Amino acid sequence: MVIKNKIQSEEIINKLGLNGIEQIIIIENEWSKIDKYIKETGYTHYSVRSLKADGKFHHNLSIYELYKLIWSMKSGTKVQIVQSLKKQDESDLLLQGYVCVFDNYDIIAELNDKPGFAMRQVMNVSEQELKMKYYFNDVENKAPRCLVNSGIIDLIYEKGLFNCVVEFTYYNTPVGRNKEQLLIWEVRSY
Repeated sequence: MVIKNKIQSEEIINKLGLNGIEQIIIIENEWSKIDKYIKETGYTHYSVRSLKADGKFHHNLSIYELYKLIWSMKSGTKVQIVQSLKKQDESDLLLQGYVCVFDNYDIIAELNDKPGFAMRQVMNVSEQELKMKYYFNDVENKAPRCLVNSGIIDLIYEKGLFNCVVEFTYYNTPVGRNKEQLLIWEVRSY
């Protein structure tokens, strides 16, 4: 499976029925689309992520702050607006990171179980601070129990997501579109 960008990743998440985050993608000030999304989701806080390569994130914005940010964007800016999970990240996070299962069943994973850190923050900190790195080829005997319990390995096998990096968070409470504990942020091969 070849996934070239974030938009294709979201398409794969939707096509496979994975538990992704409720979102919209807008180009600058599509006000009616934003209004409809806020009305349908009913959340009090949102996060905004640039769909450029830098993937700049604005976390935990009130509805007012969201509109203010969108108003200030440059013409042609494309962003993803999602539910803010800051509260869940601080109190209900069990595990987050990424996993890649290769065709030969070798697995690489970088994991973190520290609450209060957004997925992108975890991916950018030093190994000594937060991450647990794993390289293994025997899930039953070598994989950390928390990784197996999260269901991410089963999901990768069931959906055939081999040779792809799968970014995920596993919560103590249901979240996302499907209201499940395992949330898939991105699937990528780029």
